[in-house]
Amino acid sequence: MQTFFKTFVSINVNIFSIFDPYGYSMKLLLTLLFLPVTVLTVVGQGPVFDESWFPGIGAQFVGQSASGAGVSAAQTGPDQMWDFSNLADSSNQKVTSYIDPISTDNGVWYVGTNLASSEDGTFSFFEKTATQVDYFGEYNDLFSVVLTDPANQFQFPFSYGTMFTDSLQGTLDFSGITLHRSGEVSFEADGYGTLILPDGRTFEDVLRYRYTQHTVDEHNTQGVVFTSFSESYVWISPICPEPLLRISYFSQDNGQSTFASKSVFYSLGVFTSVEENLQEEINISAFPNPSEGVVNLRLPEGLSEDLDYILFDLNGRMASSGKLSGGINLLNFDHLPQGLYVLNASTSNQSISIRISLF
Repeated sequence: MQTFFKTFVSINVNIFSIFDPYGYSMKLLLTLLFLPVTVLTVVGQGPVFDESWFPGIGAQFVGQSASGAGVSAAQTGPDQMWDFSNLADSSNQKVTSYIDPISTDNGVWYVGTNLASSEDGTFSFFEKTATQVDYFGEYNDLFSVVLTDPANQFQFPFSYGTMFTDSLQGTLDFSGITLHRSGEVSFEADGYGTLILPDGRTFEDVLRYRYTQHTVDEHNTQGVVFTSFSESYVWISPICPEPLLRISYFSQDNGQSTFASKSVFYSLGVFTSVEENLQEEINISAFPNPSEGVVNLRLPEGLSEDLDYILFDLNGRMASSGKLSGGINLLNFDHLPQGLYVLNASTSNQSISIRISLF
């Protein structure tokens, strides 16, 4: 039984880190009826987020782990100053890529999804619409989670004071064992203000939300019951389509022993968005990104021809234009307002795009 529990815990820690990438009321009631009902409350203050903020196919993010020693979830409410500049980096980095579900080996399991993420060999599946993002499950070489009643991850628009709860049901399969999973998630945007990251970058107009999930996994005949609780505090900005900082807690109880963990990740500010017609021989990256105005764009050396680029704001208006060549191109956008932009670059037979965030 102990070996079973250790294996199960390692799987669920992985599930937790992916499900709330960017996840939960320790009040576990085994008799709770997890009905497919969502409760939503919106109070509009601070920054407002709609579906355009959530990443799409082609987006890629890099996160840096930091030491969780002495770190707390910090204060809530409006006009806060969250200073995490004293956190020390750990050795772990994570790359999260957003892809088309049909490009994965088992995407057919997740009917109705239109977006998937890949991180450390685990693929997670979502349905993104104009009003919400739903989580349908994930899989890797060790396990799979398939939810017949998916869980809301976001409901749009949201801002300070937004709250909702939602149920989930499905199965967890690993090592030839199938467990029935039921549970509940909750979301509350509980603060906004200014955030200072461990590397010193400062972001204003940042929203913080708390996301919780509690689940019960049980086997109908073997009597195996695991109760799990996860909780994340996440800081986000309208100008960056990824979490700026995430503090996550996870615990699990099998009735005989418990397991608990804590993790801290923050954004390194490296993200790209690539159009579907991008040909693999041209790769583009931007740094720093987000930027205060000066951006280095890296293209492969030895390009056969220069690229013409146009920078658009999110309303489709041209903000800048010029030419790019192989190697590092230094672009100065410090005259432009803060916000998200899309840089489109093209040759005679190819085109690429990348998001640029100015703050």
